[in-house]
Amino acid sequence: MCKLFYLHTLGYNVGSTVVATAKANPSLLHAVPDQRGKKKSDHNELHEKIDTHIKSFNSCISHYRREHAPNRLYLPHELTINAMHQDFLEKNADTKINYTTYMRRVIAMNISFAKLGEEECDVCAALKNSPDHVPPIVDDKCSNERCQACLNLAAQLEQAKRSREAYKNDGESVKPGTIVRSVDLSRLPGFKAACFTRRLVGFNHTFAPVGSYTTSNKVESVVWHEGTSGRKCEDIASAVIMALEKDRDFKTVLYYMDNCTGQNKNYALYTAIIDKVNSANIQADTITLKYLQAGHTFMSADSFHARTEKEMKRRVNVYDFDDFVECIKTAGADVIVPSYSDFCCFFGEDSKVILAKP
Repeated sequence: MCKLFYLHTLGYNVGSTVVATAKANPSLLHAVPDQRGKKKSDHNELHEKIDTHIKSFNSCISHYRREHAPNRLYLPHELTINAMHQDFLEKNADTKINYTTYMRRVIAMNISFAKLGEEECDVCAALKNSPDHVPPIVDDKCSNERCQACLNLAAQLEQAKRSREAYKNDGESVKPGTIVRSVDLSRLPGFKAACFTRRLVGFNHTFAPVGSYTTSNKVESVVWHEGTSGRKCEDIASAVIMALEKDRDFKTVLYYMDNCTGQNKNYALYTAIIDKVNSANIQADTITLKYLQAGHTFMSADSFHARTEKEMKRRVNVYDFDDFVECIKTAGADVIVPSYSDFCCFFGEDSKVILAKP
């Protein structure tokens, strides 16, 4: 193709102004970088500002609802969008937004308002459906004032309410030198290294901070698989000891646990804690274990397990234990991966000596 034909194809001739300018300024022959989309719009900055404020209320995932609504976040039912909007205006006097704009950002973040941790447990359901009730039944109470099922249900709900209030108060009134965590074991059967091999079961023992100071203390996860050790009471006690050593600088430690006897209510755990609190390895002089009412044990550790599951679904391909550990780290935890020798064993039924595995 000759120069004349090329120029005529583009609609120019040899003596045109465009051609003369290009010859005089060779630098103009290079393509100009595309600047579209590089400037950050004020609209996006406003959305980021609103989203940051909404996140400051620490929305969480429901332990009981995450199976059918894994991406939905929840805020306390007593909180309202109007109260959140007013709080935003007070904290950002230079930014004026209307209620509708703020509400749309709450909806876009898939946030709902609900009373979590109080879903009906098996005990409550059995008491409500007891054949001892005498109709008519109003507000879960029958017409028989001495109905034992109604009395037991009222006692169950009252105990659950008191334990929930204690959990909330302990998390909101943390003193310097004190750490409050919820503890829960998650069993993950979801990864295998190759086709046609038995799945490797992994364990994630989570120690999640409780209350309003959760941003200043990260989640701690002791993670191992069945090739390293199992989940006997000695294994769980060993994981607790590793977490205590991680929090060695705190003078007071408070753990909230569920009511699983094999994991959280046994001589191995109590003996291990007594041994550790009397050692020079940690600063703690008080270690307290509290148990929520059975069937009403939703805790911050459950929310973290939901985040881990969500991260595993996002990655899609979680092939081995290392991928599993990486998912937990990405979810926001400091991960401890113990070896076989890090787990303790107990010799004799009455033994109070903790020895490392040989």
